[in-house]
Amino acid sequence: MLAGLPRIPMSLLKTTCLGALASLGLLADEVTLVHAPEAGRTLTRTFEQTMRMELVDSSIEFEVNGEPAEAEAPDLEVTILQSERLVVVDEIEEADKAGVTKLKRTFETLEHVNEQEVSGEGIEGEPEPQEQTSELAGRVVRFTGEDGEWKATWADEEEGDEDLLAELEADGGFAFLLPEGAVEVGAEWELDEEAFLLLGEPFGDLQFLAPEEDPDRSAEFDALFEEGLSVDGFVCELASVEEGIARITFEVEATTAVEQEDEVPEEAAAMGLEASTELEFTFELEGVLLWNLEERCMVSMELKGEVAMTIHNRQAASGDVFEFEADATQEFEGELSWSATVE
Repeated sequence: MLAGLPRIPMSLLKTTCLGALASLGLLADEVTLVHAPEAGRTLTRTFEQTMRMELVDSSIEFEVNGEPAEAEAPDLEVTILQSERLVVVDEIEEADKAGVTKLKRTFETLEHVNEQEVSGEGIEGEPEPQEQTSELAGRVVRFTGEDGEWKATWADEEEGDEDLLAELEADGGFAFLLPEGAVEVGAEWELDEEAFLLLGEPFGDLQFLAPEEDPDRSAEFDALFEEGLSVDGFVCELASVEEGIARITFEVEATTAVEQEDEVPEEAAAMGLEASTELEFTFELEGVLLWNLEERCMVSMELKGEVAMTIHNRQAASGDVFEFEADATQEFEGELSWSATVE
């Protein structure tokens, strides 16, 4: 022992160290997981999504004047690609150990691209990639929480369309995956349809639109997707707690369907033509969320799984001497992956 230094009983030192470790959740039998990074922190959140689906089957059913008619679906190879990259910077303005109550978010990067690769007899060239944009790109929004409710406003001297703020989510840190209260390793809990929607839109509805896309039709699609959504099991588990990092695994199965009337040319509509498109989706996903107990925020989230989509294009027309109905069906299967990180 060096002269002048106080002697600290080993029993006290051991108790103090164990208490510190337990307070960080390193040795605790139970942990409480909350989204509560300290005020003054700046968090850069990056969310990336990719999806690839290929046409696996197609068919056409055709009737003329109530009688089946021969029809054969074209022999095509079709691949649907989708990619998205979101980067936001959150400045935590007010927070306590229970959670964040005020933050300022800058939407630095908002990118979404849809592509199709089509080949087959009679097909010339490839469709151009379709880039969707959001008017929130580059904008700054402040979120203020009170009594469990969040209010979004344009930050500082920003001005803009208030409708852009209506469906935004303040969290963005996948805290909706966390359990309520203290839990032990091995504990399981279930989530619902709202949580499934947040998996794909952690910052809420950013209102992406392609050039000349009808915003009302896009909003209708989103509403119908949500209305038809059914989650058949969304189970999370606290798999482990090691070195201050909680590892949460989750699995989810979900289905939904959307049907919309299609616009037809005025001349065809005058002749009684009607058209509609129905899309059916099936998702089987699994993922991992890593959560920093000391910093009280996520480290990363990884999700991957299988997706299937069936498209029904229906047309029907009736007149004095002629009636027909056509139903073209395309079935797609593929994979999707989502990832999120915080710096």
